[in-house]
Amino acid sequence: MAREVGLDLLPPAAFGFHFSDNGTVSSHLLKRIAAGQEAVAFLDETTCQVYKIYNVRSSTMGGVGWGGEASANLFDWGADAAATTASRPAGSTTLSPASDSGYRMGLKLATTRHNGTWQVDTRSGNLFDMIDKVLALDGAGALPTEIIGVLETGDHLVVKQPLATDSRPAAYAGRASAAMKAYPVPAKTGLGDLRIFAWDQRHWFLTDLHPGNVFTWQGKPTVIDALIGEAPPALLADFPELITAAQGPDSMETLTAAQAPAASQPRLF
Repeated sequence: MAREVGLDLLPPAAFGFHFSDNGTVSSHLLKRIAAGQEAVAFLDETTCQVYKIYNVRSSTMGGVGWGGEASANLFDWGADAAATTASRPAGSTTLSPASDSGYRMGLKLATTRHNGTWQVDTRSGNLFDMIDKVLALDGAGALPTEIIGVLETGDHLVVKQPLATDSRPAAYAGRASAAMKAYPVPAKTGLGDLRIFAWDQRHWFLTDLHPGNVFTWQGKPTVIDALIGEAPPALLADFPELITAAQGPDSMETLTAAQAPAASQPRLF
């Protein structure tokens, strides 16, 4: 069954956005405060709300980032979109991309198995990957994030967050991720420096908690963004301790104790 999502269509003028021919963006209404590989962030200084926009890029374009590559369009793919420019209802649209072959948006963690060995890599994402990321991080307890919609030009997804302050050093990443119940992946899996959390009856890997993604909100460290990707059921079957890890350190201690060899009994002569 094809997945669909309904999104509001937003006029760029409502945000004061201006797009140059090389893909860079500015605003005469909002203050541009950050630009990363996935999104550009603008601050509404009146409401202290931050608007992040993720651009849609053709899969044939090299690199990831902003500037130097023109945007693709969510409404140009015919069979890949349920609503075309001509048929979509005023003020909203329903999208159901058949695959991620026609465009890219943001980044995701992808899990693969080669010759019996599992590995997790960073890859280009699509619209649905970014929607999953926003919903999963928000649902798990990271900085509250709301999907606002897509620009009516079809080339950007817009999300909104409250303004977080004071970028935190790497030492705070553990506290921020623990607050959203994302815990370290057991070393025996060989998957590297990842964390895992549960949301929507699925398990998700999380990484990229550098100081630019860990801030302070309401007096506590919080994750404002990260790289995530779903842990596939086959991997969880191979490493059930991942499910235990997602339940927190107390569960891991219980598992470790249960797996420990029994103490040898003294020999009696």
